[in-house]
Amino acid sequence: MIIKNQKKLTFQISYLIIIFTLLYSCDVTEPLFDKYSPSGTYLISWNNLPKLGSDDNLRLGGFVGLFYKNNRTFYTVTNRGPVSQKLDENGAIVNFIDPTFVPKIIELELQDNNTIKVVNQIAIKRPGGFNTSGLLLSNSWNSDEAVTNSNFGQDDWGIYPGGILMDITNNYFWISDQYNPALMKVTANGEWVQRLKPNEGFRRALSNHTVNGGFAGIDFWGQESFVTLNARCLERNFNPDEKAGSVNYRMRRVTTYNLKTNTDLSMLYYVEPESYDGIPERFVQLGDIACVNDTSFLVTEFANYNGIERNLLYLVSTDDSTTKAPIGLEGILGKTIETLSAKEIRVNKIKPMNKLLLYDLSLTNIKRPEGIAIIDKSHIAVIDNNRFGIVNDDPVSASYTLEKNPIYLEIITLPTNLDLSKRAGF
Repeated sequence: MIIKNQKKLTFQISYLIIIFTLLYSCDVTEPLFDKYSPSGTYLISWNNLPKLGSDDNLRLGGFVGLFYKNNRTFYTVTNRGPVSQKLDENGAIVNFIDPTFVPKIIELELQDNNTIKVVNQIAIKRPGGFNTSGLLLSNSWNSDEAVTNSNFGQDDWGIYPGGILMDITNNYFWISDQYNPALMKVTANGEWVQRLKPNEGFRRALSNHTVNGGFAGIDFWGQESFVTLNARCLERNFNPDEKAGSVNYRMRRVTTYNLKTNTDLSMLYYVEPESYDGIPERFVQLGDIACVNDTSFLVTEFANYNGIERNLLYLVSTDDSTTKAPIGLEGILGKTIETLSAKEIRVNKIKPMNKLLLYDLSLTNIKRPEGIAIIDKSHIAVIDNNRFGIVNDDPVSASYTLEKNPIYLEIITLPTNLDLSKRAGF
C-alpha cells in the first residue's frame, strides 16, 4: 500500500513539474520559438500600431531596412519621421508633420496568427545620451529641400535612417543614414558611438547626393567590410554649389567600406531606363541591399511616378572587376563618375554590375520595398515603408490625409535558390 501511494505521489509531482515548466519557462501568451519557419504574409493593423506622442491620429511607421535575427525576430528602423514632401527636378519641398519625432530601432516578432508584434522601440541617441531628431542638418543637402514649417530649426545631430544591420556577436547595430550620407555604429540601447561619412571615412564625392539619395541600405560584405548603396543618383560635381550639366541618371553607387583599411570602393548599378515603364531614371530609388555571397547582392528598385509604379527585386553580380571604380578616377578627372561623358566611361572601361530580375514585388502587398532580409537559400523577407500612412500630402499647405492600411512583411519563396555558401559576416 505504501509503495502504491509512493508511485502515485511520484506521478503527481512529475505532472506538476511538467505543468510548472510549461507555465514559467515561457510566457504562454507568446508563441514558442522552437523550430519556427516563417512563411506567408504578416501584418500590423493600423489600430495595433503604437501612437506617436500625443497625436491620436499618427501611428508608428516609416519602416526602412530589415535584419533577420533568428526564428521570429526581425529588426527594422524608422526613417526621419512623418513628413509631407513634394519632389521635382529642382529638389524638394518638405513639411515636418511631427518635428519632435525621434527615429527608432524597432524589434519585431512574428506571431502564430500572421500578425507582427512590436516588441521594443529603441530611441536613437546622439553621443552623450540625448535623443536625435529627423530634422535637416545645416551642412547637408538641405539647400535642395525647402522646409515650410514656421520657426523651423535645423539639427546637426539629425538623422535620416535608411537601413539597419545587427552585429549579433558584439550586440550593436549599424544604421545607414541618408543625410550625410553615413554609416553609424549604435549600441544596443540606441546610443551612436561612431559615424563614417564623406571626408571622414568615405570618399568626398558621396556627399554630392541629392534629396532622398543617401545611403539606403547596409549589410555585411565579408568579415571586415560593409556594403551600402545610394538611393538615387549623385547629381553634382566636386563643388557642392555647382550643378552638373550632364548626369547619367541611371547610375547608382553600391559602395563597400573596409573597416580594417578604412577605404571604400564604388561599384555601379544601373536602374532600368525610362523606356522600361515610362518612369524617368532620376525618380527611381533603390530601397535596400542584402549580401548573398562575396560576389552578389539582392537589391530592390522602386518608383511611383505619375501613377506608374515599379517594384522589383534584382540579383546583382560583381564578378566583373570593371564594375569597380577606384577613388583615383574621380580625383584625376575632377568630377563624379555620374558626370563622365560616354567617351570617358568607355576609355576608363567602366561597366555597371550585371542584373537579373528575380521577383516582381508588385505581386505582393509591398508598395515601397525599403527593407529586405535573407532568411535562407529559398526565402527572403520584405517589409513595406508605409510613410506613416501619409498620402495626398501637400507640404506648401501642410495638408495630408491618412491611409490607415496595415504594415506588411512578406516572406517570399524565391523562384531559384540563392548560393549562400560564401556568405560571410553572420
